[in-house]
Amino acid sequence: MPIYCYQCNFCEEVFEEMHSIKDTINICKFCKSVDTVNKIPQMPISSIQKSGKQKPGDVTKKFIEEAKEDLQIQKQEMERERNK
Repeated sequence: MPIYCYQCNFCEEVFEEMHSIKDTINICKFCKSVDTVNKIPQMPISSIQKSGKQKPGDVTKKFIEEAKEDLQIQKQEMERERNK
């Protein structure tokens, strides 16, 4: 299972959680605030291949695309919260 890094918008603590890609974390490990946690985009170690079939730029490009998707999702969630 992958390890994900999160930061709480309330207490600003950063923490790691190991869980399935399908799971999400919405409770801060430190202050227990609900819906204040955001995943910090990071490059998974498993995406780096030593086989030589991928160019280093391909790994970076994939990471940037995934980070943009994560940021877009977070932006949409913030807009929904603001419109409530």
